[in-house]
Amino acid sequence: MKTDVHITTCHHSEVTCRPRYNDRNIVGFNIEGWTQEERLEISKVSVDSILRFCDIIPPERLAGLTLIDDGSDMPAAKEWLNELNDSILTIERNSHNGSSYGINKHYAKMADCDLVAHFEDDHVMFNPWGLDWARLCYDFLTSKKVRERGIGVVTFRSGLPTSIDDPGIHGAWGAREFVKEDISSLLPAYTIHEQMGNAHHVMLRETYDRFMPLAGNTGGCEAYMNNICRREGILNAELQVPIYAFHSHTWSSPIPEPVTSFELSQSAVGIEYGIKEMHEHFKARRPIKCEWFKRWPDEYRTEIFTEYNY
Repeated sequence: MKTDVHITTCHHSEVTCRPRYNDRNIVGFNIEGWTQEERLEISKVSVDSILRFCDIIPPERLAGLTLIDDGSDMPAAKEWLNELNDSILTIERNSHNGSSYGINKHYAKMADCDLVAHFEDDHVMFNPWGLDWARLCYDFLTSKKVRERGIGVVTFRSGLPTSIDDPGIHGAWGAREFVKEDISSLLPAYTIHEQMGNAHHVMLRETYDRFMPLAGNTGGCEAYMNNICRREGILNAELQVPIYAFHSHTWSSPIPEPVTSFELSQSAVGIEYGIKEMHEHFKARRPIKCEWFKRWPDEYRTEIFTEYNY
């Protein structure tokens, strides 16, 4: 079983942060705009975190580890990309035509693989148990019961609406069902969602084929993929294990004490914390209280990690 991992990035001078509005009057809303310089720093930390996350995959089971660049022309970004050439990453540079263009080019020359993992470069990935997440996803997606339910996409714990008091629970990404069964001793449960996000997703290569070629950029690509999900009945599952994709557009801001996975997963409701501070917290192996569902929507398993994989 081989996995292709690709990360998308873009630091083109024409790309600026869109305004961030608290149009739902969310208490605690704190998302602000970023500068192009801050966006580059977010990418640097995020790529480092994703590489740490992928280090658990044995080299013989890694079909490719690629950073797909969408025409970065900022001098500091080009310098960073040149430095990454000396790492285990393969850098694919493209003209500035949107993320779908670069992914489609990558797909055309993708090495033979069984599993595809896509990440945007604004995550801090956290896998405290050091689980072989690629194998876990592959075994999950190839299991008979999961296939029968029409589940084709996996996401990690990442702020998808699951709490009954979450304003997005009745929206397109809200949880529809909780499944508790013995798929694996490491994976006792998952929530089912009708739509997927484009910030990160994992799927079998045979499922990925059904989305190709992609169209649109960032949000447009996400909408395109979700149209295919609706048309073909492809569902998304959030795995209820301590594997997290903490998503943030904020370079630096304090993280709340005590640090919890719940607080760091509030991007979907407009509350974000610094990528820099999260990364430094995990590198220093400082405590974090993690939660995942034992029974949805209100029974959690919790564990405070003080020694963990990062």
